[in-house]
Amino acid sequence: MVGVCMILSLMLASLLNVFVVESPSYVKEIVAAAHELSARYPELRFTIRTTEQAIEMGREDLRRSISEASVVVFGRVYGDVAAKIQEAFTCAKTPSVVFAAHSDFGVYKLSRYGSERPFRNVSHEQIERISAGTLPVNDVPELKRWGRSFEYVLAKGPQNFRNLLLDLLSNLDSRYRPEPVRIPPAAFIYSNGSIYADASSFAPQIQSGRPTVVIIDHDNYHHS
Repeated sequence: MVGVCMILSLMLASLLNVFVVESPSYVKEIVAAAHELSARYPELRFTIRTTEQAIEMGREDLRRSISEASVVVFGRVYGDVAAKIQEAFTCAKTPSVVFAAHSDFGVYKLSRYGSERPFRNVSHEQIERISAGTLPVNDVPELKRWGRSFEYVLAKGPQNFRNLLLDLLSNLDSRYRPEPVRIPPAAFIYSNGSIYADASSFAPQIQSGRPTVVIIDHDNYHHS
């Protein structure tokens, strides 16, 4: 019985929890990335909440989700949910890696990579300019590590969200290796998580005798 308990304790210790709070517009892509990574790395456990779901969480539930996570990701966290998350951090065990982007100033300040606090000496104005795209991250030396993660967020799409998670996990274990940021072409066909540069490359996917529906989207493929 003691042996079984020891094995169970070791298994629990080897689990890596990832907690994500993101806007509904992007959660679908994050969930797809998490499913893929869970299949590849059974030790990973993901808890993903939309900002609306996070605001409905009890204080203790939110505090526990943060405390039990090794990696925390905040995206597009503003207003009441931002205030609630910042309050939870005051009484939670600090995760090893916290990545925040496109959020309130105070949420950005929660970002950390181990002992590194990238936004410790970054001003509110600089953060606003980075979010607006008027200040290149490379112009702020303190944000070199954070900027590497931020590139995946800017590029968007399921592959980039998957590699964002791998990039953050790589700070804990070198086994997790992200691929380079994948920037889609200016015009392309997106289907079932794959990008086709032109109609000829997509042609083999069309089934003869069956109708094909095309939706023209003038934004980015993460909305597909």
